[in-house]
Amino acid sequence: MIVAEGVTVELGGREVLKEVSVRLERGRYWVLGPNGAGKTVLLKTLAFLIRPKRGKVTAFGKEDARGEVVYVPSSPPVLRGTVEENLLFGVEILGRGDPYWAAEALGIEGLLKRKAKELSSGQRALVALARALAVKPRAVLVDETLSYLDEDNRSLALKALEAVEVLAVASHSPLEGFRVLKVKGGRVEGPLQKA
Repeated sequence: MIVAEGVTVELGGREVLKEVSVRLERGRYWVLGPNGAGKTVLLKTLAFLIRPKRGKVTAFGKEDARGEVVYVPSSPPVLRGTVEENLLFGVEILGRGDPYWAAEALGIEGLLKRKAKELSSGQRALVALARALAVKPRAVLVDETLSYLDEDNRSLALKALEAVEVLAVASHSPLEGFRVLKVKGGRVEGPLQKA
């Protein structure tokens, strides 16, 4: 479970999130809202990548659960080297995980020896998602990464992401069966009933 209590985030002298309180229990969440609403800042804050000015975030009873909560950015980055080296990166840092299971779950086992920088944007998105899953996190927060994927790979990715306890996906495309978090003007409404 990820909990934000009275969270205010200020960036560049402007409040981007304002007194946000949200509770993400086991399940899947669709984070929606217009461009500039604060979706990315919300996900990064819930992943302990941005410290709030006020309020606090906890995940699974911890005040810093990086590694258990993993953020996948909207422009899927890849590291130098092979896809395999990309998947091993977090596993080696955290000392846990299974990069080969993640590659198989996302259908990229045939790409393991390829240079990651030579991949298409869709393949890079799959690598970024596999790198997140490789460390066996309890929660994955995905920021628009699914928009790079065709329908088949999007379905495959969503199936693979069922392995985590908490999944939150920022997307402009509808996600059926997900509870909804509406972000607008730095405020969050939800979780609401399933879409």
